[in-house]
Amino acid sequence: MRFQVVIVLLESLLVLACSTSKPTFVQQGEVQLSLPQITVDRVFFEEETIIRFGALTQGLSLYVTDAMTHGNSEQLINKNNLKISQSSKLLFCAKGSGFIPSEAVKIELFKTSKRNTELSFLSPRAEPYDKAEASVLFDLQKASRQFSDRGWLGFKRDTVQIELTLKDEEIQGVALSFLEDQKSWIFGPASMCVEGFGESGTLLFSDTVAFDPSLQKEQVSFRFLESSFGSSSPHKLRLTIVPLAEIPSWHPGQGSRPWLFIDEIVLL
Repeated sequence: MRFQVVIVLLESLLVLACSTSKPTFVQQGEVQLSLPQITVDRVFFEEETIIRFGALTQGLSLYVTDAMTHGNSEQLINKNNLKISQSSKLLFCAKGSGFIPSEAVKIELFKTSKRNTELSFLSPRAEPYDKAEASVLFDLQKASRQFSDRGWLGFKRDTVQIELTLKDEEIQGVALSFLEDQKSWIFGPASMCVEGFGESGTLLFSDTVAFDPSLQKEQVSFRFLESSFGSSSPHKLRLTIVPLAEIPSWHPGQGSRPWLFIDEIVLL
């Protein structure tokens, strides 16, 4: 009898709680927008490339900001594609009245051309991501977001050195294309030093750029580390890439050596 009373009492409390609670609705101003699908014909191009946009929901608009200008003024995009004929760093954002704007998505594009270049690895690649030919780093083809793509070269060491021999090439900079896929233990480099040498071995210039790969990121992303050193015609270029020393404490692989994946070296 005692157990029956307890059960009835619990059921009564449950009914009372359900009858007095109010449904919770998400307010329009609390919803963050997502970007439409954005695809790029070619990240590395010689003449021009095209950025294509998926359809937006009615009432929403897409905006672009040129991150290479000092003004950073937004422009409304009122067509389904953009033709790009110069190297660009663009930020895209979706907006709509009463909604939180989407996160800005950065797309980097490089106008370049195939160069008469020889490449030597001064640091060995790591198995099993060492099968691709060295020429993939100069084929102007962006690898996919899958690290198993044959376009990616993998390294797992404290320093990666790559030497390029150029033949009468005038350049102004170098961009390293790499992958961030932290869930797969793939992190970006901490820094890159670019040194240029004349035919006699004389050092012509040296430039170091840094990157913070330890910040936690959920998405698989293409990234670029760019060095600019002014117009020069070096006989040799030496890239010294320093990967992240160890995986950060917030990651399941904390303390382990991360992977570094690169797919292109762009001469600018």
